[in-house]
Amino acid sequence: MMTKTKNNARVFVYCLFAALALAMPSLMWRLFQERANHSSLLVFDLMELHSLNAEEGQNKFAALMEAGISAFMVPECTAEDLGKGAVDRVTAVPAADVPDSVLKSFSYPSGTVVILKDPALAELQQEYLKRRFKNGESVADGQTVYFRIPRPYVQMEKAGVLPDLRSMQYLSAAGVPLVFAPSPSMGSSGEELEESLTFICDNFSSVKVLCPTGEIAATYPYTERLGSFVKERGLLMAQVEFSRQYGAAGQVAAAWPNVVSLHAVDREEVLKRNIIRPIMLNRFYRAAEEREVRLLVLRADPLRAVAPQLAEYCEDVRALRARLDENGFKRLWPAPAPSSPWINSFFSAIALQILLLLLLARYVERYFDISLLSRKRFLGVLAATAVVLGVCSLYAGILSRLGGAFAAGFLAAEASLLAMERWKVPLRGAAEGFLLVLVGGLVIAGRFSVPLYMYRLSTFSGVKLSLLLPPLLILLIDVHKREHPESLAEIFTRPPLWGELVLAGTLLLAAAVMLLRSGNYGLVGTSEIMFRDWLEKILGARPRTKEFLVGYPALVVWYYLKRQEMWAHWREILRLAVTLAFSSAVNSFCHFHTPLSLTLLRGFNGWWIGLVLGSLALVVGVRLGRPLSRRLRSLL
Repeated sequence: MMTKTKNNARVFVYCLFAALALAMPSLMWRLFQERANHSSLLVFDLMELHSLNAEEGQNKFAALMEAGISAFMVPECTAEDLGKGAVDRVTAVPAADVPDSVLKSFSYPSGTVVILKDPALAELQQEYLKRRFKNGESVADGQTVYFRIPRPYVQMEKAGVLPDLRSMQYLSAAGVPLVFAPSPSMGSSGEELEESLTFICDNFSSVKVLCPTGEIAATYPYTERLGSFVKERGLLMAQVEFSRQYGAAGQVAAAWPNVVSLHAVDREEVLKRNIIRPIMLNRFYRAAEEREVRLLVLRADPLRAVAPQLAEYCEDVRALRARLDENGFKRLWPAPAPSSPWINSFFSAIALQILLLLLLARYVERYFDISLLSRKRFLGVLAATAVVLGVCSLYAGILSRLGGAFAAGFLAAEASLLAMERWKVPLRGAAEGFLLVLVGGLVIAGRFSVPLYMYRLSTFSGVKLSLLLPPLLILLIDVHKREHPESLAEIFTRPPLWGELVLAGTLLLAAAVMLLRSGNYGLVGTSEIMFRDWLEKILGARPRTKEFLVGYPALVVWYYLKRQEMWAHWREILRLAVTLAFSSAVNSFCHFHTPLSLTLLRGFNGWWIGLVLGSLALVVGVRLGRPLSRRLRSLL
């Protein structure tokens, strides 16, 4: 039996590394792309230009670019924005608010009127407005031009009207890249929006990116129109992180592969969540480092002052740009997403299926005490099945997603079981479990190291499953193998103990919190965010809380209790807690937009820090716990 067990373990390792070898071309291609595209640029939103207080005569554009701004976002101002003075010498009012002499000159005395007061720019502005609103009409009164849009002002308040063409002229002449942000087209058709965009691209060659703004996509419901326009003109479509814009996903998909990631935080979120500036700057850095976001739109701090100072904003830009430069981020303009070689997907698809079938076989072996991997016929069937499923998954994406999800769950369970069965040699057990996660995680990452997943156009649905499946698998096998003293029948036929109810409630609450917090800044307080940021600066990659504060310390404590044969009825809680560490480590590999080097460093930091903290907690607990327990017994 011992010989069969060793043979099975040896075959398992050989098959595991065979899967890794098949996934290696895909992983190498991904590493090359991550190094070649290690770039991030800071973008300034022109909507905030007038709100920044500067010294008299100071050139704001020059100061911003000297501080580290590489591009400018030019929003298409709405009627409400124009009414607030977003564009110099331009305003928008209801038709009833213009002089009667002008109103009588229009064909209809209703709608929204854009008032152009700059003679040097009025002709260019009219050309744009005529394309944006074909049914509009203009009337000149001296040096002022009135352009009537045949839509009520209430409809145009949140609709795109006119960008800041003067700033665009200045920046385009200087060759500064521009991100044009068209607003929703509630006042015009999709064809009119395309004509206005054509006018923008023809007159301002430095426009490189389109970033539709507003609650609804600019050309909704025909979201593919803007994506097609982007590809025809050789532009890029901004993929805004955490965007809630209705129809944005369709626009980005239609523009593929001309897509670039963009991160921005609006004023409302900062005020609502009280995000202080150091945390905000670190959030932008993390967007570049952890998610490879290429464009960072850093806005002025609304918590600092009602009227922010240009000098203060420039200091923030310098600090963020310096940190990016220190960590090797280049200032290269992004290019369309690359295409990965088909042969890489072919090999990595087979590798993923080998991993899944291998882990399934290993779990069955553990559960039923049988030997499968030592049988040559079984290995042949496993290999043939993996090839068939791998080829099918190339044409049916759901097979890859399901395979990845279940492989992640079974991988975390097998790593947990492997680590805990080595309780007689704890350090070896912890190391072997972690190495299994690394190899298996790389195989999973290899299958999804393709642009669609790296750019998050396709999402991996197995993240939650990889967190919930391992505890269930561990519980089933522990009850079946009597690692826990009672069977399921015995547990369910006797009355529940108060301690069990409390622990079960605690576990359910912890699981709910874990799921809700399994994002970037879900239900996380300011103090915890600052602690995370401190860890990241010290260690280079912040370990995950579930690993270094819960899972790995639980493994250390379980080793001690197992070796001392203590608390047999309660050790199962620790075994389930151990799965959190390995589940979280596997989960890190399922974030395919995160650089592989960062994932590996984060996992290693969580492993060694968790073991150290667990050992310290154990020493303190044993030193204090024994005398305390003796004292309590003497008192009782």
